[in-house]
Amino acid sequence: KPLLSILKAIKHRDNQKIDSIMAAIQNSDCIQVIRELHLGITIPDIVVESDKFIIFIENKIRGGKETYCNGSYQSDRQWGELQERGRYLGIPKNCILGIYLTPEGKSPINNEFVRLSVSEFVDSIREIISTEDNQNNRMIETFMNFYTLSV
Repeated sequence: KPLLSILKAIKHRDNQKIDSIMAAIQNSDCIQVIRELHLGITIPDIVVESDKFIIFIENKIRGGKETYCNGSYQSDRQWGELQERGRYLGIPKNCILGIYLTPEGKSPINNEFVRLSVSEFVDSIREIISTEDNQNNRMIETFMNFYTLSV
């Protein structure tokens, strides 16, 4: 639910690809989330994947800029690794997505990444947790408040 809600928030930025990924999510039996996956030349902050899709999320905070290393910017390196991982896992190109999360919703250097602002992220999570009041949702709300204030 959280992933679908986030994708819904940015769907208008790449309708066709995000529609494909949303369908893949709904047809996935197992979805894994990996933090700080070391891929040799780059380390995406979050990788969300199944046997049907892959999403890299690069989370920039406090006006952070993309790193420039070995002649390329971070989003370019990550896009290359994302495509390579997709080929290795047999994921169709239309089910590979990079998300660039920043406080302001800045655009990344690599235009294959879809931009996402912190407010869009937080609003999409709050939308799904507001449907019922329970201890887990209150903890998520507390984290969202902290996250919003810390970026």
